[in-house]
Amino acid sequence: MPCLKKLLIDESGQGLVEYGLIILLMALALFTTLKLFGDKVRSFFENTAEEISSL
Repeated sequence: MPCLKKLLIDESGQGLVEYGLIILLMALALFTTLKLFGDKVRSFFENTAEEISSL
């Protein structure tokens, strides 16, 4: 039982878990944004590239 109590009190990996969750949430937000606006961003860059090549 003291081993379990020591394990529950130990917070040495807390920071690593928090950084992992932050990275996971940022990746999820990026994926969602690209899914929603990917076509618009692609067409914007394609149109810009065409305008630059026509100069």
